[in-house]
Amino acid sequence: LEADHEDLIVCSGCFASPLSQLILAGDQSGADEYCSRMQNLLGDRFWGEIMPHDLDEQRSINEGVINLSQEHGFGVVATGDVHIPYQEWEDTALVLKMVSTKQTLSKRAKKQEAGEDVYGERIDTIYLSPEDEFREQFAEYHEDIDEDIVDEAIANTEVLARSVKHFVISNATKLPKVAKTSLDAERIVKRWCKESQYPTGKPKNWQEYRDRYNYEFKVLRDKGVLDYFILVGDMVRWAKSRDALPGSDK
Repeated sequence: LEADHEDLIVCSGCFASPLSQLILAGDQSGADEYCSRMQNLLGDRFWGEIMPHDLDEQRSINEGVINLSQEHGFGVVATGDVHIPYQEWEDTALVLKMVSTKQTLSKRAKKQEAGEDVYGERIDTIYLSPEDEFREQFAEYHEDIDEDIVDEAIANTEVLARSVKHFVISNATKLPKVAKTSLDAERIVKRWCKESQYPTGKPKNWQEYRDRYNYEFKVLRDKGVLDYFILVGDMVRWAKSRDALPGSDK
């Protein structure tokens, strides 16, 4: 951040963030130092986050962020720990989590019945809540936070969003270029293919082999991945050789 903070907007983050961890650890001096450093770097582009989730740790973090914001003078925004866009996607998100952790719903249910820990969400408010639900969650789970503070935090969320400059992330394939031109890439891959094309002489099904080669090469070229194949192929060819490690004199 010290090297590349121009035009960045930084929020204090969720449970795992440095500021949240300092608050949960009761490290007041560390939290003060952290906020001061961020403000020195970012000015009013540093925001504290409060969330409406029904967790004791979240209540502690919210209280700490609000107190620090009043002491240091930075703004507070209302955010959510959003894992899915819609509440009705909760079941689908659970299935996805089971797939990623190599569990089945039946095995998970048996573990729960046995009182064992299972992968799952600690809260059911992991979706992108509309503003009215957000206010209800704060009122229900964080009644110690003054309503005026919640109103200001929600308003600041819109202020922050409107301050973000419009940008577009390109969907173009992002692969390193190792050949000078696309034509050079074609020549390299074609040469490699020809070098290993007929290790035992011309195959009996020559035309079928040739047609498959032409088709597969066209796919690689049209998809723009020839440079990727050169990059990987170069490493494989070196690994199979007895050459020294590139850049080494041994």
